Amino acid sequence: MDRMQQAVASSARHHCSGAMLFVDLDHFKEVNDICGHADGDRMLLEVAKRLAACVRAGDTIARLGGDEFVVLLEDLSENAMEAGTQAKLVAEKILSILAQPYLLSEGPRHGSASVGVALFGSDAEMSRDGPLSRADLAMYQAKAVGGNTLRFFDPQMQVVVAARATLEADLRLALDAKSFVLFYQTQVCGQRICGVEHWCAGATHSAVWCRRWSSLAWPKKRG
Repeated sequence: MDRMQQAVASSARHHCSGAMLFVDLDHFKEVNDICGHADGDRMLLEVAKRLAACVRAGDTIARLGGDEFVVLLEDLSENAMEAGTQAKLVAEKILSILAQPYLLSEGPRHGSASVGVALFGSDAEMSRDGPLSRADLAMYQAKAVGGNTLRFFDPQMQVVVAARATLEADLRLALDAKSFVLFYQTQVCGQRICGVEHWCAGATHSAVWCRRWSSLAWPKKRG
């Protein structure tokens, strides 16, 4: 974490860019479950060696824990577009080399990884864990599409995550305050009632919760 903070500060001071790459191995649990933890450890050591072969001498590689690694690239282009291209080339090299077979006790085994990329520079948010958390979000976007790929952090990701966190907090408050109302609506087939559907909506809990009404789906008229 200190190394990352120094890199962010250095980028701002020297008007250059840097990149944080969050690397998470895909389906690594299967290696431990099928091949055993000894082979899992052997694979992690090999991953670390391969990552080291993908970066320059001044870049930083660290294992966060489990099957998660971070790669800190420094002294990239001041131009954000060029810096993005430089980071993308490294990330693609990482994906390619980590997809090569691993020689384990059970025989060769293929692997893959998901990589999240977050750029930082003179205009970047200066919080200590900003680039890391953004790269983490981007990595989960890569996971969401099946893995074995890379994704750059998109500010819209943060907006979506923050909105979801706010909504979940509102829901917990509403549940504690019993601020939900159950509605029933008949289902009509032709001229007769053939069923009943029920749905739940949040009643006004607070000024914040009240604004949630605009996003709730009210029953549609039938017939």
